[in-house]
Amino acid sequence: MAATEPKPLRQVTRAQLDAFCAAPRSIHDCYTFACHDNPRYRAIDWNMFGDVEYEKLTRPQQVLNNVNLASGQICNGGIAQLFFNFQEHMDHISSAIEAFGWDEFSQRFHKLFGEAFTTPAMIGKIGDLQSNFQAAAHTKPWDEAATHFQMVYELVDGEAFDDWFYDEETEAKFAAAAVGYVKANAGDLFQIAAAEDGGLSQ
Repeated sequence: MAATEPKPLRQVTRAQLDAFCAAPRSIHDCYTFACHDNPRYRAIDWNMFGDVEYEKLTRPQQVLNNVNLASGQICNGGIAQLFFNFQEHMDHISSAIEAFGWDEFSQRFHKLFGEAFTTPAMIGKIGDLQSNFQAAAHTKPWDEAATHFQMVYELVDGEAFDDWFYDEETEAKFAAAAVGYVKANAGDLFQIAAAEDGGLSQ
């Protein structure tokens, strides 16, 4: 019988974990603490959602990664940018947002997700924009190529969602949800060290 591959968990002490969770933290803070600062996580060479290496991550690691990615895209260019850049991987991102457990975020996201990705016509239009952008990016000036990206904002009516997402009250709720997710899934994100001086396992 083959030995079970150990989970790529970060080793922390209970005191380190409690101190981290004692204050509001952004989703990026939580991703960094649980994943990016974990050499075991970074040692997994995955670059595609759903590939063999990606499946070595624990489900909570996948969720933190995907929700952090979604948040970064939305903060940078709105939910339309997320749909445009990650069209082929939206099922993974969508399921992660649902698993994250913040109902208000999930409901607002999935309303737009359903409008953009449940009809073949819309899927095809966004896909065409992405294909045209990729082709133009290699052969034409950037401003001209970017027009294909800008057209996604005409297809995806995300302004109300973006305004809600950028609001300070929403930011506070997101921070609370992120810390809550870390606490609820600590067993699949961390190995709690017995010794109080235990740190990262190199």
